[in-house]
Order: sequence, then structure tokens, then C-alpha cells
Amino acid sequence: MNVCSDELREQIFNDLKSGKNDTLSEYYDNNPELKLYKYRSGAKRDVDALKESKVWMGCAAHMDDDYDSAFIPREDWIKLYQYMCSKEPKFKEERFARVMNSQGKVFQKEMYICSLAETAQNEDLWTRYAADHSGFCIEYSAHALIRAGWIPFPIYYGNIDRSIMDFSGKSKPDMLFDIILKKDKEKWHQQREWRIIAWYTSLGINPGDKGTLVEVPTPTKIYCGRDVSATLKEALNAFSVDNNIPIVFNA
Repeated sequence: MNVCSDELREQIFNDLKSGKNDTLSEYYDNNPELKLYKYRSGAKRDVDALKESKVWMGCAAHMDDDYDSAFIPREDWIKLYQYMCSKEPKFKEERFARVMNSQGKVFQKEMYICSLAETAQNEDLWTRYAADHSGFCIEYSAHALIRAGWIPFPIYYGNIDRSIMDFSGKSKPDMLFDIILKKDKEKWHQQREWRIIAWYTSLGINPGDKGTLVEVPTPTKIYCGRDVSATLKEALNAFSVDNNIPIVFNA
């Protein structure tokens, strides 16, 4: 099983914030057989995407974490802003209100994510994203993803502070990593997420679109949930045979 420890995740995260990728590159060099996993519910669109060698890049604004990739103004800033509005009407102008009320959501609508896992045996992910073992899980070579232009980054789990904006709406560039590659430890740690990230412009879509399918390398293995329907099992097995890809049943 691929395991990127909490300590290593933190080191990679801090390196990236300081403009270095040495630790991540070294991790990849030391793990040439690294595999990452995508859990799917088993809907027809999931099977179609599998057959087309594609994965879904979803908008951060539509993730199950409401704060994924979001800027959140500090509570004291919000109170100060409300006080300023009560004293001076000009602070109600759109240029100020946008920063305090919606800037985080604007950024969320521009960021697209494909979430991956470091194991095919994560019970929480089978339950949450693979229809409680009625779906399937796809194994990918991390190095094949990189060669195709999709670099997976490990999520660092720690205490979240997304209050990094001032009244001009500006933020320090390194702080973007805090909202893109860091998640709340207490709520999300068990998922052990890796993610591929892309800006909407590189995907040829509009900000706020739910997402798009992107082409990825052929999977290296398929894990079939223990409670899949006969129809889905047959479809996955046929894909396995046609493409000479190993399949594991009763996962």
C-alpha cells in the first residue's frame, strides 16, 4: 500500500510554499511504482469515462467540503466592515462588498480538482464515493499521470486559517497553497487525499462550470466493490478482458 506519512505531507507542503519541489520529486523518485486510486459510484457515466480513459475534474465550489479552495475573511474583519458601512455609505460599494462577501467563492469557481487516494482499501472512501461498495475503484500509475501532464499533490492535513485577504482583495502567492493543498485534519484526515489541480482556463471551460472530463493514462487495475450489480460487474469484467487490465472482485 502507498503511504505518504503526515510528516512527509507537511514537509512537501512547506517546500511547495517556499517555491521548492525537491521533497515531492524525491518522493516520486523513491517510489517508481506509486499507485493512486479513484473511487467511483458505478453510474453509467463512470463506466463510460473509464472506457474513454478519462476522469472528472470538478469545480472546487461543488465539492463536499464547502471551504475547499476558498478564501474566508476573518470574523473581526467582517465586524469591522459592517461597522464601517454603518458610518460611511461608500463602503457598501461593490468593490468592497465583493471582497468581504464573495471573493472566496469567486476563486472556488475558477479552481478544478480531481481527487485521488493512496489506497484501494479505504472504508470511508468506499462508503462515501463508491456507493457503499456498490461501485468500483480505479488504480493509476502516478508516474504515468505525471508523464501525461497531470501532477498529483498530497494534501496536508492541519489547522485551517483561510483568513488571508485584506480589504484590497489581495493575498500572498504562497498562501494559495493553504487553500488548495491543505484541509482540516479533524474532518478529512482519514481520506489521505492526493489531488490533481487545474485552472479553468487550462481546461477550456468557464468559471463555475461543474467540471469536465480530461484524458488520463490507461488504468493499471480495477477494484470491483463487493456489492456491485451483476450488470456493472459484467461491464467492468469486459473492460478488464478487452484491455488486459487486472480486476479484483469483492473489494
